[in-house]
Amino acid sequence: MTRRRLTLLLTGALLLTATACAPEGPDGLPVAETSTAAPSPTRTASPTPTATPTPTPTVDPNRYAKSNQLPPEGVAATGDFTGSATGTVVVTVNGSADATLTVQELSTSAGTYDVRLSQWSRDDDACVDEGSLPIDPAGDGTRQRYLGNAGTEDWTYFREVDITVPADPAKPVYDQHGLACENVIIARAVLSWWMSPMRPWLAEDVVDLGPHPGATGKVISSDDGRPVTYVVAWDDKIADIADRFGITRSELEYLNPTRAAVGNDLGEGQYLNLDVGNRGRVLDPSLL
Repeated sequence: MTRRRLTLLLTGALLLTATACAPEGPDGLPVAETSTAAPSPTRTASPTPTATPTPTPTVDPNRYAKSNQLPPEGVAATGDFTGSATGTVVVTVNGSADATLTVQELSTSAGTYDVRLSQWSRDDDACVDEGSLPIDPAGDGTRQRYLGNAGTEDWTYFREVDITVPADPAKPVYDQHGLACENVIIARAVLSWWMSPMRPWLAEDVVDLGPHPGATGKVISSDDGRPVTYVVAWDDKIADIADRFGITRSELEYLNPTRAAVGNDLGEGQYLNLDVGNRGRVLDPSLL
């Protein structure tokens, strides 16, 4: 057998073997095999962190009614003079919730003097040049000042009654800023209030919820973290400031009774009180 014939026979045998091993289709013809790719591993997406929701202010709808609850009729505050005068101070509330402050049995050796109701205690201040109201003679030997009606007023921010005399230019007295006093305190009566502030819940409910439009100023906090003072920023609005601390505008004005008439006319850098214990005080260090 020739080499060429042997080669042809071997080639044919190989073709027959390949055809027999290949799978057949419905027409009996061999079908080419297809490879199945291994499945790709499934990638699990990382969980998206859930943002902590920003707390929103909540206002008790009954607060306005609470703020107008009337104090009991009778004595609301008392005080006794110490220094170069004697006498007593009594604040009384009548049946219509009107309050009157009366200075009784006042005696002093000062020839010319004035009696003034102060918004804050002046233990460290010899002057009474601002932040006080006159108490005028009543014609019966006393001095009186009408404080207002408890339906709209809360007088517990008044701290003391001062007896003052004009400063002697020959013997100047200086305040804590080194400025010469115009009126010098010679006696004082610190008021002890028997009625509580009409909105005591503000001691706990004022919480800083963070800056937002209209309330972007700085907050000064106490040692225990409570917001006590707000420093007004440019373009702040009083209603937005109240929202920032979760209180009503009325409550913010209550905390700042001597500045309630300011409305939205706030000056950049102005201090607003947030502490019910500091009502009526001038908190701006430049004004103390």
